Amino acid sequence: MTQLIAQSLKPASWIWPTSDNAQPNTYALFRGSFNVKTPDQKITLLISGSSRHRVYINGQLLPDGPPPSTSDMQYVDEHDLTGYLKQGHNLLAVIVHMVGRQGGERGGLLAQITDAQGRTLLATQDDTSWQCMISDAWYAKTYVMIMNWFDCYQEMFDARKLDADWVLPDFQTDATWHEPVALTHGPDVRKEDSRTPWRLLLKRPIPFMKHTQLLPQSVAYVEQCTAAQNRNRQEDLSIALSAPGRREITNVRIDDVDNLCQGDQACVVQGSTDHIENYWAHAIHEPAFVLDFGQVVNGCLELDLKGEPGTVVTIGFTEDLLDGHFNNSIEVQSCCRYTLGAGRQRWMMFSWRAMRYVKIRVQHADIPLTFHRIALRREQYPFAPIGAFHSSRPLHNQVHEICQNTLDLCTHESLVDTPWREQGQWLGDVSAVILGGIYACYGDVQMPEKFLRQAALTQTGKQSLLANLGNATPYDKKAGIGNPITDYSLWWIQALWEHYQFTGDIAILQDMHAIAHGIFEHCKGFCDPATGLIGPMPNWIFIDWANVDKQGTMATLNTIFAGALQALVQIHQALGNAAESQTVNAHLQQLKEHFAATFWDDQYQCLIDAIHEDGTPSDRITEHANAAAILWDLVDDKQAQQIIANVFESDRLHPVLAQPFFCSVVLRAFGKMRRWDLAIELIESRWGKQMIDHGFKSTLEEWHAIGTWRSGKMHGMRRSQSHAWSAYPSEFFICDLVRFEILQPGCREVALQTPDVDFDFSATIPTPMGSIQLEYTQGRLSFQTPAGMTLHLDDRSVC
Repeated sequence: MTQLIAQSLKPASWIWPTSDNAQPNTYALFRGSFNVKTPDQKITLLISGSSRHRVYINGQLLPDGPPPSTSDMQYVDEHDLTGYLKQGHNLLAVIVHMVGRQGGERGGLLAQITDAQGRTLLATQDDTSWQCMISDAWYAKTYVMIMNWFDCYQEMFDARKLDADWVLPDFQTDATWHEPVALTHGPDVRKEDSRTPWRLLLKRPIPFMKHTQLLPQSVAYVEQCTAAQNRNRQEDLSIALSAPGRREITNVRIDDVDNLCQGDQACVVQGSTDHIENYWAHAIHEPAFVLDFGQVVNGCLELDLKGEPGTVVTIGFTEDLLDGHFNNSIEVQSCCRYTLGAGRQRWMMFSWRAMRYVKIRVQHADIPLTFHRIALRREQYPFAPIGAFHSSRPLHNQVHEICQNTLDLCTHESLVDTPWREQGQWLGDVSAVILGGIYACYGDVQMPEKFLRQAALTQTGKQSLLANLGNATPYDKKAGIGNPITDYSLWWIQALWEHYQFTGDIAILQDMHAIAHGIFEHCKGFCDPATGLIGPMPNWIFIDWANVDKQGTMATLNTIFAGALQALVQIHQALGNAAESQTVNAHLQQLKEHFAATFWDDQYQCLIDAIHEDGTPSDRITEHANAAAILWDLVDDKQAQQIIANVFESDRLHPVLAQPFFCSVVLRAFGKMRRWDLAIELIESRWGKQMIDHGFKSTLEEWHAIGTWRSGKMHGMRRSQSHAWSAYPSEFFICDLVRFEILQPGCREVALQTPDVDFDFSATIPTPMGSIQLEYTQGRLSFQTPAGMTLHLDDRSVC
């Protein structure tokens, strides 16, 4: 359970360089001095910065934080400072980046250092222990990438304006540094006009990210670019970076750029110099090159370089090349800029990004610039890869690998849909697909619990949860940003039950059941009293990036509602809430009684997609409604067989195809019908042909890299190539292929089914009790289970 930590920080108060609210995209620097008599004892730092902090102890870098949070709560990081301190004078140096894109957000730093006896060595207060300043080394008015929900600003840093030694104890500050101001209200007090709106302080419930150094694998190309000034939108770095240059190098110098892939020798670049003395020079030319890391990776780029002060290095990031060229001006204008100071210097960008290709363009380099090293400080959640799968068909292994790789990419300090674009913790993406993949591939429970609890904090009264949480994002009612998405909240109820089933942690149900029941009560207000079916809803209904009919009473929305009600009944039964269980179950049975009668079409022998408000039936048939109705028992056995035959085996009806997200439901429905042949064919034909055959090493957001059919027609829209909602086959191969079912919470009792497939495979299923080892060879399934686990195979008890 996430620990409230406000009392542990009682001596400390929130501070900031000014008493008024900071402007968006502000970087504040803090220096806190303290003395240590015995540095070998355990000394602890508790720290939180809004929106993001970077911490140094005596010049040594600690892990960044805190995890992204909602507008009225903050996570607090805890660091063991053993090995960082010295006897006598020590320094805590902190950069706090106040993003300022979230409603009610303001900048603040809260920190406290205590020794082994609980004595406070340093705490954030408005006293002489602290010096601070708003730094002008970072340019504030930079371009905003409106699609990014974590840190949306392009970073521009000028090394001439900040001495790199400011993080060291002996650095001598000048008049630009001053004492901080204590913010008006305490961190555990919530007021409408509060300057510190974090009513909850929660101890960081997950480990810190792990970091490794990664060099580029290859140089995609080099070019020289004409220095044409961007006069209309000068703050957007992506425009000049995306302008293609000439591959023939005639006016600039780019020497030994391949050395950057080795990491042990330098690369030297220089811009054209004709313009210095030649009045008739036609243009200034700038060197540029594109590095390829081989696949999409997350992290902060680091530069080790030496050149003339004022030389500018502009850097852009993208997942792919467009027609062979770097272009990130169309979408996700992820860029940064570094202006050199004097001497050899090292710099690391402040916020992590996702990238495969990195473009470096050098400006004002009349004198040669030497790159000694360009590397990525790769950031990964410290998963232990417990779950495993290996098939005799190589394609299956490739699909599983790209899915697991995507889960890894999308698990940062929050569970993001894609690290490339939003970096957003979307409620439905995580609840429907990502959590199950984490259990199957890693057996991790800390990150899922953090997500479930953080989501619950967004509910006010009886309503749905916010659609996106844990990011520095604005609330925009018109755009639907920050608003609930009804089907996403219904997925969360199911995820809550599945987490309890996997972990056996009854406390999370005790804490969350009222939230789940509140979602039910909210949805009930939009149901037809005669049928129990949800009708039109006021909020955005998502379902999938597919041409689902969303007019009137939707079949697919009601299937998801039924799945949530089934989970909620089980939640109340587990807690002994008889009255609540009966109430929810009564609504569920009413819905089941009327569902097929409402949506079944005798002509097509399957379900139609909706009944419009004027009573007319939809002319649309989707994989979504039909697969979901099978999965959540809303059709009888005969109807289920007819759906399989008419929607999934016949070419007669041309149903709307499920995109990767909702194929999680389709695959589960096939498993329920014991149609492993259809499940394997779907994975091979969609993930295999649309992703593996095109060389992708992580999963696409939709079936096309650049293109969407969500309106029923193809539109040329750039799609994420690292999207976790498309990673369901990782769970399918480990768990669903043998129909792994949890019969007792905590996996004390489980069941497996012998599949009917024509290939051999092995798998490892993580559980809290230990891992289940599986071998399927020539039609026979063998296994090993951890001590204390009861396992049923093919409906019979075997151990």
